[in-house]
Amino acid sequence: DIRFIDPCMGSGHILVYAFDLFTKMYEEEGYQTRDIPTLILTNNIFGIDIDRRCYQLASFALSMKARAYYSRYLRKAIQPNTIVLQNIDHDTIASAGDWDTKSSMWQFENVDTIGSLLQISSDDCVKIQVESGLFGEQQQLLKMQAEYLSSKYHCVVTNPPYLGKGMGEALTNYAKSHYVESKTDTMVMFMERCLDFAKETGYLALINFQSWMFVSNYSDYRKT
Repeated sequence: DIRFIDPCMGSGHILVYAFDLFTKMYEEEGYQTRDIPTLILTNNIFGIDIDRRCYQLASFALSMKARAYYSRYLRKAIQPNTIVLQNIDHDTIASAGDWDTKSSMWQFENVDTIGSLLQISSDDCVKIQVESGLFGEQQQLLKMQAEYLSSKYHCVVTNPPYLGKGMGEALTNYAKSHYVESKTDTMVMFMERCLDFAKETGYLALINFQSWMFVSNYSDYRKT
């Protein structure tokens, strides 16, 4: 039942470690060794990144970890729940639903820059329509990415990117409007975002610098 996500998974080091922990939990509950890898990759572990190569490495690492536990796993391997965020063009977004002009859905045009910091509501996710024909494949991609970004998880663990300068126009503008108290550095923005990813009684862990504890830029966020 536990949903664990790394929203900045890189090449998957944290996810692979989580796989080991989930394996021990399943073993303690008496599950068969041959069933455990598929159960973990189907139900428990999720990962997001904006770098396609990192996504490929993370998916490969998880598949090899699964095979290490069960040598016949690759005979009927499943795709891990890892995704690389990809930009969606304006026309596809418009065709998938009726969005307010201020809706974050439009930011899927820049999602390869904004990444997991993109805040999508579960209501908007539900409204996405997937049709057959010209826009269908891209609408399906939009819906999948929105589901990852709008879902809640029991455990959120990540080593976020540290970036205070050179964010680019799309990310800078999004940060100013959605991360008012933490916009100075992506590291701190991810603290705020990961709290949103986590369920109310969930667990959160980030590898962060200490600057947010004393730098004046974050005085409001410290109060929060």
